[in-house]
Amino acid sequence: MNNIQGAGSKYQQVESPNATHWADHRMTEYPTNHLASSDASHDPIHGDAEYDVTDVGGAEYGDVASQQPPAAEAMSSSPGADKRRGWYKTAVQVALIAGAVFAGRSSVADHYRVPTGSMENTIMPGDRVLVNKTAYGVRVPFTDRWIFRYDRPERGEVVTFEPPDAGGTTYIKRVVAIAGDVVALSRGHLTVNGEPMHLRDAEGLAVEGFERFGDRLARLNLSDYHTAGNDFPATIVPTGMVMVIGDHRGASRDSRYFGFIREDEIEGRAVGIFYRRDTGLTWNGC
Repeated sequence: MNNIQGAGSKYQQVESPNATHWADHRMTEYPTNHLASSDASHDPIHGDAEYDVTDVGGAEYGDVASQQPPAAEAMSSSPGADKRRGWYKTAVQVALIAGAVFAGRSSVADHYRVPTGSMENTIMPGDRVLVNKTAYGVRVPFTDRWIFRYDRPERGEVVTFEPPDAGGTTYIKRVVAIAGDVVALSRGHLTVNGEPMHLRDAEGLAVEGFERFGDRLARLNLSDYHTAGNDFPATIVPTGMVMVIGDHRGASRDSRYFGFIREDEIEGRAVGIFYRRDTGLTWNGC
């Protein structure tokens, strides 16, 4: 027999084969309507409040067994299970972050280290370039399929792409002519629609080693240029195509070798150089 202590109460618990009940008959003297009262001055136990003895958590008020926590709830989970759950949660978070990063690099932005000198003297070997892959539209991550397009390549832009015969290698070159343009190359210098691309000084004289495409400037390397095999006569760029040529006109594998490339083959536009092999962190537009 156990004693249940309350404020001013001396009730004794009696055991029966089926359930336990309060032995004190005074519990039947109070109606069982509601649980609380604002005045606690007259109740012989806690004041004038009236208590429902038939429903406390769905069991009889005197059912001591219902007041004990279930064994499963009273037991804490094992440290090993908690550790496994923690590792699982961390692994899922890392996987989600990695997936977002790779998806972003595939379809939003990426950076590249340029290993060759085909874009000298604008981009030098070892320079690191930031590429905007949403410059012309948005692709499905990890595919070449466009979700939608809102712009097209322009003359003078430096772009990344994979030529059909490159075996998955990403190239970086300058767009020198777009669909409908008539383009020619002579002694390493371009003429587009009859207009030489030479950069000109204040007096209108050509500045050797530079070409201007609108507000974009190409710094050329013509030190080892040979006209044989590099120059080409006036050529019309077909619809949906662009011509790409490296700024190192004598040492660049470009449209002079693998032909025009389709606009939708362009992966992104180079925004700028953020690391120079000689000076470290910097920022230079392409």
